[in-house]
Amino acid sequence: METTTRQYKFKPVRVLKGVFARTELVMTSADLGLSESDSSAIERGRLHLLFLGRSRSGYASCYHGGSLDRSLPSLANAQDPLVATVLTLLEVANHHDRVARVSLLADHLGKIRGPAAVPLLLAMQRRTLIAAQMPSALPAVARHLEDPLSAVRATAATTLASLLHADYLQQPAVRDAALAALLAALSREDADATARVALLSALGPVGPRALQHAGTLPQLQKPNRTIAAEAARIESIGQLGVAAQRAALQTLFAQLPWDAQDAIPLALGAALTKLDAPTAAALFLTRARGKLSAGFGMEWELHLLGSLPAAQSVPVLLELFPLATRAGERQVYAEACRRICLQTPDARLVPSLSTLLNPRQSETRWPASEALILINQPAAARALQPHLRDEADLNRKLRFAAFLGRHGLRDGYPYAVEHLSEPQLLEDAVTALAAIGDLKVLPELTAIWKNSNDREWKTAALRALAAMGQKEIAPQLLEIVQDLRNPLAAPALIGLSDLGEAKALPAVRKALASRNAALAVAGGRAATKLLVPADHPPTRDDLQSLLADPEADADARMGALEALLKLNDARLDATLGGIARDARLEGGSLLFRAEDLLSKRKAKLALQ
Repeated sequence: METTTRQYKFKPVRVLKGVFARTELVMTSADLGLSESDSSAIERGRLHLLFLGRSRSGYASCYHGGSLDRSLPSLANAQDPLVATVLTLLEVANHHDRVARVSLLADHLGKIRGPAAVPLLLAMQRRTLIAAQMPSALPAVARHLEDPLSAVRATAATTLASLLHADYLQQPAVRDAALAALLAALSREDADATARVALLSALGPVGPRALQHAGTLPQLQKPNRTIAAEAARIESIGQLGVAAQRAALQTLFAQLPWDAQDAIPLALGAALTKLDAPTAAALFLTRARGKLSAGFGMEWELHLLGSLPAAQSVPVLLELFPLATRAGERQVYAEACRRICLQTPDARLVPSLSTLLNPRQSETRWPASEALILINQPAAARALQPHLRDEADLNRKLRFAAFLGRHGLRDGYPYAVEHLSEPQLLEDAVTALAAIGDLKVLPELTAIWKNSNDREWKTAALRALAAMGQKEIAPQLLEIVQDLRNPLAAPALIGLSDLGEAKALPAVRKALASRNAALAVAGGRAATKLLVPADHPPTRDDLQSLLADPEADADARMGALEALLKLNDARLDATLGGIARDARLEGGSLLFRAEDLLSKRKAKLALQ
């Protein structure tokens, strides 16, 4: 095997961020993360943009974009527009307010054109929930639908679609402006397939208002010369609910060749699901039977059935199950059942799912077992019972044990007991033990609680005793939480909440105000259980303060959020809006949860 390492000498022209004191920089192709073909493509005398970081041997490129023009972008000169884009992104990163970030992106998108706009459009896609409610954002994005370069037009269309998806307020002005920009771009008869696909895909998120415009249907009726564009057109017809196209789409689906490319059958199936679910189910059944008779698999038809309501999909799935002999078909069948049961658990699926639990076929076993747990009936528990022993994943084994326990099957008892002392399994073990409710273990747990000096065992014992409703330990737990420095204070708070002990509320309030993350998380969990049956305004205020505190631990704030959500606190929308503005939370689960709740609750943001 032969390898070639090249060495390059760079002379700095301008430092955009950080400190760089050298008059020149020597780096190898390995330092730059370049392949051999990329290495030979670098030309002497060219100007490049380097993203430098530190390695054990010195400087190294800290961004590998998969190709030379992304990892080491070339610049026309020192005033290349890409330099301004990088400076804009650095300025955006300096703001802790996401509204200010979106405002900066919109301002600069309104000034530049060409490839340098693409990184800013992608940065806007990460913040579309805020951008959808800012008047300046949509025009700044829409102007790039007119760019001469197809890559820029496609990125602008994708960003516009993201903005429309994030517009949970369904603002007429936003949708009308987006529609006008999209139709204007489509009317220019764009020959580039990538841009046309992105533009057609963006029409669907506009929603029913698009059908009120005279120019929408003509664009959706135009033939396309590429499969991707035709699939995008069909998907948008389904999203917009164009009833006049229903018969044409049904005919097209019925006439599809068995070996048609997946994009078109999937797009047609998705559109028909939205336009006429009963007819769609019949068409999927007919096509699946036809493909099987011709020697093809029916994976995509089973996948499409998983998108239909249970009333239409379950009878067809049960009819097709005996014919699903391929491993791929059975996997897709199990996943379709899981998706259906997420919406409407259906006990009719239990017999077929019970045959898909082979431990050697984990890709099929996982969705099948999840569907059975979602169905949550004694028959489903009995179907899963023989497979508890052969589950290799311990967390899932304990989850199975808890599910069986809720239906009076105590097979998981030994597994729950033997894993009580493992911190990473404690929560699942306690849940399983509480569900099983086997009192034989009480003497052993009580002895551990009274006599053990091992903190993990003692924690396991108190959590298990509390989960099983042993109120006699409450006085000891109350004594423990008087001093929150006690190593057992956090589990004791959770145990007291399991026992419904209202006397713990003063300690819960102290825990919520603590900077100890474990205590604050435990306080949030305890408050959730204690306040739902009997409200306590001061503790509710403490939860609100914790959630609104930008310096508090993110997990503790998440716990406070879930508690306030169950309490249906009237101040929650305003606090969620504040979280959505905090740029320090970008990429974290707390921001994701807050944006999801804002969308579901249709809460208008205060952006001033």
